[in-house]
Amino acid sequence: MLEAAVTKGPAMADDRSLGLIGYILSGVAAIVIGVGIFVVQAHLTGHYVLDDPRPVVSSSLPTIAR
Repeated sequence: MLEAAVTKGPAMADDRSLGLIGYILSGVAAIVIGVGIFVVQAHLTGHYVLDDPRPVVSSSLPTIAR
């Protein structure tokens, strides 16, 4: 009684292009993870200092604070 609908053309992207997109995104994710590891490692060893030891001084601060 119920018949399957006949579609013309591909309904989805093919596996080859989806696989290529997956490899590209996994490569980008691996690069981001690697950079994050190097930044954290350099911060822990003291090569990178994320906090600036100098205080921020602004000549307009008294004007804003009033």
